Amino acid sequence: MTAHLIQKAFYRCAAPVCAALFLCACAAGLPSQEEAHLRAQSVQETAAPRGNEESKPGVIQAPAASGAEQNLRAVALSRSAGELWLLAGGELSGVTEDGLDLEGIEPETISAGSITQPNAEAILAAMPQLCLVSEDIPAQKELEPLLSQAGVEVVPVEVNSTADYAAAMLAFTQRTGREDLYRQNVTAVLDGIEAVKERVPDGEHGSFLAIRVSATKNKVLKQDYFACEIISDMHLHNIAGDDSSLDLLSMEGIAAADPDYIFVVMQGEEEKAMQALEESFSSHPVWSQLSAVQHGHVIMLPKDNFQYKPNARWATAYEYVYNIVYGDEQE
Repeated sequence: MTAHLIQKAFYRCAAPVCAALFLCACAAGLPSQEEAHLRAQSVQETAAPRGNEESKPGVIQAPAASGAEQNLRAVALSRSAGELWLLAGGELSGVTEDGLDLEGIEPETISAGSITQPNAEAILAAMPQLCLVSEDIPAQKELEPLLSQAGVEVVPVEVNSTADYAAAMLAFTQRTGREDLYRQNVTAVLDGIEAVKERVPDGEHGSFLAIRVSATKNKVLKQDYFACEIISDMHLHNIAGDDSSLDLLSMEGIAAADPDYIFVVMQGEEEKAMQALEESFSSHPVWSQLSAVQHGHVIMLPKDNFQYKPNARWATAYEYVYNIVYGDEQE
């Protein structure tokens, strides 16, 4: 069955792709942050204002469309990657089950399995030209040779910061030719983020710990997790920063650092995650003595913006954390 699908997909999907606007080979992935920044700077310097629009110095401008590839069939192996493609004006012929409720999904869009167990036969049956993958997930990485053999271009997607998001959207909107969506979903979002950051008072204003809890595993979140970037931009210090020895959750270590805020990201079923939080932390005698607990600063972050990548909602995520940390001061 799989061999038949590979052969069928190869003949239907092996049309030449205009990779000069994006990637020359599937292994290349998305442009680096530096490359994306340099490209965007070049666009900004050369683009003329449109209508009554004025060019804003220091702001990434939308790329000019040139030879864009229309109606590319894509399958995304995560909700976040699928949303990126939709935000860039693309269409999805398949997405993992966590993304089937995304706005813009068509009724004929098929389920490509789960993030950790993608369905190879379903992916190939969707006849994609592109497959957006997360290479840090072993099952997705293992699929790459099969997809390439079938003539499917494999596009690694890794978004862990606003810079990553801008780079990905720059690449995708170049392929779809939708520079208007770059302005709407990137330039406007980055402007919104800067507007929030400008309101943050100078100097450090306390410390925080971010943890991810689920029914099976609890984890300290370090600075490479995108939500920590947002929280740190509120001038809070991450007690589990990259140079910290606080890798494994222990009440003794948390109590010693005594963070001013504890941010909790729920993964999986919320009821089971809440139970794990109670069993691992809330029931511990030391928990009630923490400064964050005593001041009501244990925050359950909403999944849409802090477990899943916020994408076009990145400025909303910034505003959410700002209101937690400084909202009372502004009243």
